[in-house]
Amino acid sequence: MLKEYTWGGKLTYRRYYQMIAFIWVWALFWSVCPLLGWASYGYEPSVTTCTINWQQNDTSYKWYIMTVTVLVYFVPLCLMCSCYYQAAKFLHRAHETGDAVYSYDWASERNVTKMGGVLVLTYLFCWSAYAVVCVWTVFPAPVHCPSGPYIAAALMAKRASESSNSPVRIPF
Repeated sequence: MLKEYTWGGKLTYRRYYQMIAFIWVWALFWSVCPLLGWASYGYEPSVTTCTINWQQNDTSYKWYIMTVTVLVYFVPLCLMCSCYYQAAKFLHRAHETGDAVYSYDWASERNVTKMGGVLVLTYLFCWSAYAVVCVWTVFPAPVHCPSGPYIAAALMAKRASESSNSPVRIPF
């Protein structure tokens, strides 16, 4: 269905394991960077858990935040939108041509398209506030940013993490 995204082969169990391993290594890399000196960790304004040190507004911090925002927020968002768009386009084409193989398995094209839209919107809901707050602290001095947005963003991100990053399990 989405052969452009298979990178040269069918999606097999081996390919799924490779993708899962890549995601874990990717997450580990970005989590360890502050421990190795690229930015740093500190307490959240609520002083209950730790996050990126908002008060350290040096060049290292700015580069880390901007790189993470682009590679860990915008790239997955664009990839999700592109995949769901391609899937919706494929299902629409299969439905219009009356291809029985695809229309039987994907009888409810609208539901599949809605599900993709809900997943993307949930990702945006859970992570956009955090991305905005991160970028917000890069430009002005972080002491000028009130703690309310930090706490709200952290709570929304924690909600996404608590549900294993599966937006389907987040109740609306």
